[in-house]
Amino acid sequence: KSIALQGPRSLGASASIGPQAYARQLYRMMHRALSLWPDQRSIKPFLRVFMVVLEPWRVGNVASKGGDAGRSSTYLSDLVKSVGLDGSHGSSRSRKVTEYGQEWEHHVLAHLPFYLDLVPMFLELSVSRVAARGETSVQDLVKVL
Repeated sequence: KSIALQGPRSLGASASIGPQAYARQLYRMMHRALSLWPDQRSIKPFLRVFMVVLEPWRVGNVASKGGDAGRSSTYLSDLVKSVGLDGSHGSSRSRKVTEYGQEWEHHVLAHLPFYLDLVPMFLELSVSRVAARGETSVQDLVKVL
C-alpha cells in the first residue's frame, strides 16, 4: 500500500509532490535564516525571496521589470504561468495582477506555515533590528505588512 505524498487536490498545483518538497526545504532554510540573522546585517537578500513566497501574484510584474525577486523562485514563476496570470496562455484576463485574488487561495493554503510562523518571526526580528538599522528595518517591515 503506497502513502500519498501530496496534499489535497483542492490546493491545485501547490499540492503536488515537487512544490510541497520544495516548500518544505525553503521553509526550513528561511526559519533557520531568521533565527540566526545578525541585527547589523541587511536582510534584503532574505526579504526578496520571502516576498516571492508570500506574494507570488506579484512575481510576473517584478520579473517583467527586471527585479531580482522574479529570479528567486522558478517554481513560483511557473506557478504564475500555470494559473495563466502572466498572459502567456492567451488568457482573456487583461488586468495586471498586483494584488491577491481568489485564484491564489490554493497557494496561500499550501504555504500556511510561511504566513503563520515565519511572518511573526520576521516581525520579531524587525523589532530587534530597529536599534541597529532603524529606518531600513521599518521599510522592510512595511513591505511584509
